[in-house]
Amino acid sequence: MIKGKEKCYIFNFIDGDRGDDSEAFIKAALDYEPIHSWAYVLHDKEYYNQHDMAVRKGGCQRCWADGFLGMEKYANIREYIEDEMSKPPFIGDKKESRWYIFLITDINAVDEEISDRFGMPNKHYMRCLTDKPAIKDAIQMLVNEDRIGVGMGEHHYPDEDVRSNFNFRELMESIHVDPRNPARLDPRYYLPRKTWFSRLFSRGKD
Repeated sequence: MIKGKEKCYIFNFIDGDRGDDSEAFIKAALDYEPIHSWAYVLHDKEYYNQHDMAVRKGGCQRCWADGFLGMEKYANIREYIEDEMSKPPFIGDKKESRWYIFLITDINAVDEEISDRFGMPNKHYMRCLTDKPAIKDAIQMLVNEDRIGVGMGEHHYPDEDVRSNFNFRELMESIHVDPRNPARLDPRYYLPRKTWFSRLFSRGKD
């Protein structure tokens, strides 16, 4: 169980973005006194499906509602959506492999220091978890057992694929969450919605 003097983080990055050996980079970054427990896994068996395309279309609608630079070249939202959906990725295309990292640290760990160690642009590209629903959701995300992963039909990774220095399955199952109070925000989608859409779906890049 997470102790009162600890906090958790969840973040991910594209395989290869931290050099030729991403796992070696992760192992070196984990060698840091404030980090008590850790778990990480490579998601390398993901393919775009109809759920991704529905999310992508919804992202287009939200971008149009918010407004964006260059939108004047489209006569209407339908033309914009058709243009965006005509570009890759398409259903069946393989997603870029990503490393998902979950950390339990000392309560006094500095967000900026954690983000620096893992090469994140800034602390806003990782999420510090405090409420139980979000913590459980983040641990489930390692193997795609979280609400979004299941709902999106994402590949389920076996526990054996997860490298960790603690029993993440035991911790995950020890956190009891009222189904009426799910995680307030899925940790994968911590970016502002336009940024999230453009990076994860429009171009498939970080």
